Amino acid sequence: VPNLVDAEFFCGLAHAGDSDPEVLGQVFENPVISGLISHVWWRAAYKVEVVRLVLNVVGLVLLIADLCLTRGISIGAGRDEARQLLGVGSAGSPANFHVDAFSPHREGARIGLVWDFVVAKGILLSLHELACVAGSWGLATKRQMFMSVSYPVLLQGVVSLTLCLPPSVTHNTQTAACVLITFMYWGGLLRVQMLSEMVAYAILPLVDLIKGLVPSIVLTAVGFLSYTHVLLYLHPERDMLDTAVDSFTTLFTGGVPDVSGNPLDTLIACVIVFLFTIFFLNIFIGVITELYSALEAGVRLRSRQLMADACKCYLLRLRVLPVPQVSPRVGWSVAAVAFAVGAGLQVWSMVRGKPVRCLGVWLFACMSCMLGSAYAQMDSRWCRRGSPDKKMYLWIASEQKVKPPRSPNLDDITALHDTMRLLLADNAKIHELLERVAPHMGVHLDS
Repeated sequence: VPNLVDAEFFCGLAHAGDSDPEVLGQVFENPVISGLISHVWWRAAYKVEVVRLVLNVVGLVLLIADLCLTRGISIGAGRDEARQLLGVGSAGSPANFHVDAFSPHREGARIGLVWDFVVAKGILLSLHELACVAGSWGLATKRQMFMSVSYPVLLQGVVSLTLCLPPSVTHNTQTAACVLITFMYWGGLLRVQMLSEMVAYAILPLVDLIKGLVPSIVLTAVGFLSYTHVLLYLHPERDMLDTAVDSFTTLFTGGVPDVSGNPLDTLIACVIVFLFTIFFLNIFIGVITELYSALEAGVRLRSRQLMADACKCYLLRLRVLPVPQVSPRVGWSVAAVAFAVGAGLQVWSMVRGKPVRCLGVWLFACMSCMLGSAYAQMDSRWCRRGSPDKKMYLWIASEQKVKPPRSPNLDDITALHDTMRLLLADNAKIHELLERVAPHMGVHLDS
């Protein structure tokens, strides 16, 4: 087939079926399209997802280590022993510990061991997403450019940068940033769905289910806010936050609060609990069941669409990133060396009790080498802007399964019987003819 590995082609392919779901099946069921996606994905694009997943797992391990150090619950060790194992001195004498940038007990956000890693990774992945936008300039519409950006990744970069602010100025902001970072790193484990079809088929329907629940969530939020508003109107002396919590507890547990002495409160509580338990919750159950069945039926095509989108982003970044033309083996070797250097610097900082000088810069450089090695290409045509002058072609092979033999029916047996009768009749004629000719040729025929 023609070599359609081009950023412009994949830009259109990734957005196929956005307006009409039927187009999704017509496009991604095509064997040529499916073969092209597999060709780009398993040749190059999957390496980016591997690097991102590894960085996410390393960051999550550091977050857990920081939590263990802060709470003093290391494996089989007390608080002082845990601090000594990690090389940060005792709980009462952190004299040799860099309090401002690396200590888990510094003011503000309590992310000490992972502070430099979080900031470096957040900045790198934000630049990585912006490279995709720069590569799509002139190929996609503005709407498609904004849709191709991973906003959670950009949000993670912005949140990571807030850790660089002075904690004395933005204490609450940094605390909220640490909470968001923890959620984002745990959520980043879901990227394993890009590397395993079995995991993708199990997770994708659940992830896409959230989009279909937006109308039901809006309806539920309207009911919750209206009930909270009524309670605040009837009891203006109550605290707003406590009232909201009580409303949430009443609506989602189905328990009528103690409203003795006020019949209006009792009536309103009974009506709203009845509506939520009978009406709203049943709507949720029905919508979830229907949506999940529909999403599960089309999960295979949805998985291919996500792979096509990842391939599109890979090809777009190739247009703007400096790509080393080396073999994949060299690229993996560079990534392994960069990972070893970054891990060594992190561990050495933990052992010596304070971070290496410019640790964040070193980690950023190591992560950049790891991510850049995923873009190492021997095929320079993938990096060009526009189509190549010479048309190239790809071989696409697929396994053909042998169909099981069909059991013979009466028609087959009748046809075979007729054929055998004709053969026997022809055989008798041939034998009669040979008997006439054989004496003249001096040949004796056996009966």
